Amino acid sequence: MDVARSIDPAVTSWLYPFFGFLPMDDASKRGKDDLINKWLPPVENHLKKRSWFVGDRVTLADTVFFGAMFQAMKYGMDPEIRKKFPAITEWFDRCLSEVNFKKVYKEFNYCNAPRIDMIRR
Repeated sequence: MDVARSIDPAVTSWLYPFFGFLPMDDASKRGKDDLINKWLPPVENHLKKRSWFVGDRVTLADTVFFGAMFQAMKYGMDPEIRKKFPAITEWFDRCLSEVNFKKVYKEFNYCNAPRIDMIRR
């Protein structure tokens, strides 16, 4: 199963309406539900047993999944949601601490509250 390719559409349909790129409709809620209930639980279980997706150091798999999760962590996954996925959050922090990630993502702030303020009416 190509989880990153499945997560990206869920994140997009959930968050793009907040950015004004897509209409706010049932697809947005479905995207969030799919991400939280369908795609992230198996990833959480996988990362509970290991530090990285494959092997004992960061690989392309981590880089691809990080890219798929970046907007979700920054704009959508508030502390209440992240609490359900501690292994994913720890892995995300681990990625952010890597030298090459730091070069690209100099400053990163997690979503602290649902981004209701971003909704364009």
